[in-house]
Amino acid sequence: MRSSTLFWLVAASAAGYLASRRLMEMPESDLAMLPEPAREPAARVRTRLLAARARAEAGWRDGVDARNAAQRDLTQEYEHRSGRR
Repeated sequence: MRSSTLFWLVAASAAGYLASRRLMEMPESDLAMLPEPAREPAARVRTRLLAARARAEAGWRDGVDARNAAQRDLTQEYEHRSGRR
């Protein structure tokens, strides 16, 4: 892979990330300021991005809960086997 290809790949990824962040943080009323042909696609993408962020946050919370439960179970098992409880 040529270095220029890598550069453009990284630049495009960064631009996409920044555009998606801006779109997610944009109030619904600001979508009306977009040109007419871009409003509906931007609204659909914004809805999908917000839904994906909500799923990711829920998955993160579930992972933290599972880790805490596993840690609690292992601690109880250790205390039981070591005679501390």
